[in-house]
Amino acid sequence: MIKKDELDFTNKEWLKEQQEAADSSGKELFDYLKEETSESVTYLKSVEVKQKSSLGLGAEDGEEFGGGTPKQSLLDRAKGTKTHEALSEALDNILQNYIISIERAEKEGGGEPSALKVEITIDELGDPINGCICITENSGGIAEEKLYSFITLGASGWDETENAVGTWGSGSKVALACLGRWNQVHTHYPGETQKDFAMGAEEDYDAEAASDSQEVKNYYAPNNAYWRVKDKNPSPFDIPEGTTQIFIRRVTPWTKKFFEKEPEYLEGIEELRKIFEAKIRKINNLGFETSIVLYNNMMDNHDYEEIELTKFEDSSVYSGNFEQYLEELAIGIYHPSSILHLRLKKEGSADLKMKILTGPAKHKKDKKGFLMWGNDRLFTDWFGDMSSITKTGGSAAWGLGDMQGNYSDHSPSSGATSGSWRCYVKFESNDPRVIPWNGPIKWGYHNANQTYSTQIEMVLARIVTTYCAQSRALANHSGFHIQNEMLGEGGKEVEEE
Repeated sequence: MIKKDELDFTNKEWLKEQQEAADSSGKELFDYLKEETSESVTYLKSVEVKQKSSLGLGAEDGEEFGGGTPKQSLLDRAKGTKTHEALSEALDNILQNYIISIERAEKEGGGEPSALKVEITIDELGDPINGCICITENSGGIAEEKLYSFITLGASGWDETENAVGTWGSGSKVALACLGRWNQVHTHYPGETQKDFAMGAEEDYDAEAASDSQEVKNYYAPNNAYWRVKDKNPSPFDIPEGTTQIFIRRVTPWTKKFFEKEPEYLEGIEELRKIFEAKIRKINNLGFETSIVLYNNMMDNHDYEEIELTKFEDSSVYSGNFEQYLEELAIGIYHPSSILHLRLKKEGSADLKMKILTGPAKHKKDKKGFLMWGNDRLFTDWFGDMSSITKTGGSAAWGLGDMQGNYSDHSPSSGATSGSWRCYVKFESNDPRVIPWNGPIKWGYHNANQTYSTQIEMVLARIVTTYCAQSRALANHSGFHIQNEMLGEGGKEVEEE
């Protein structure tokens, strides 16, 4: 048996002995320690985080990474970001980085990456300084060439997805600032040396500090324009190649509340499941296992101390499986619902592929509107405000203003509504900047300054109008009228009885 005061995750020799004992018994390390200490895995993870995070960073300065612009806009964005949205950005970077690692292994040869394992440990948030959220994952590490975008605001600004590779960009910076203001990063990209650096410190920032202050405690000062961070040597502890570990402390009040309040926490967990179900299923279909576990030591209910995010219902509405969705649609009146594939091209921009399925719902008619994914990440959840999509030149497309089916020739006050059509859209591109999502956190439809906004709106208007009318006819057992000025020059009417 191992006593609690004998646990020492910073002692390499002790840790090696426990790992060897776990291997010999055929168990994972923490499952072995759970038996030996009679403590929960959540408790053991909390002890590990507390001990490792207390080591700090090395005393010697190494290479610098980053650039410079004022940080007030970063802090404003962070304050307006929900905690589950910040977590979603972190997870999206991890999942996309893992997919890149898979593709790199296939291209360059060599061994395949091991199963993806992500652990988020939440401990003692009642301590405003040292309470900690720790994210540990093995998606491949952050390459040195990506550290600049991970740390510094790029020229594109906050409203767009910053970099073409789609990982470790502006969203990462907003996510970290949303979660905490003392963030310590350890990452080990294969073939490179381990990098260890901090953004913020145990001390609060100095309000009187100059805007170019290089003190790490002033990193998140509103007027600070010095974004560069120093790789600190030696590393306080070693992590395997392909691994990243982030300690988030000085946790923000809204994030503390999120992890302490059971209803808000469980609702956030379900939102994360929705957002990433399709992407996780895609990775699994490639033949790779995934595990994303939250160990929350702030939960009073022990049933919620340990939650696995990658467990989904069969035939879930957020699966991203278009063949499944096709079976759930009613038979089309004009023509049977079918899966459409399009590719949008523009000189000087990456191609954007669209996969579209639309039609009247057969069941669960409360689920209506758009589900949209970008590179298999959900970014709209039954989005129903067509007016923000179906506009060109400031003119709304007739018949698409309301997901309740109120068309131009029927008064909304008549009560004759269909409200039962669905449209599933998957966007895919090597450059996420051409995907019409809100940056930098990638949630919500956004068409301003978007490369293919006009083409996307035209495509959706042409396809969806037909099914809006079908939906109404199914609901009312009558003929229907289609009127959409985007179907032809000058506005063209097509009538069908």
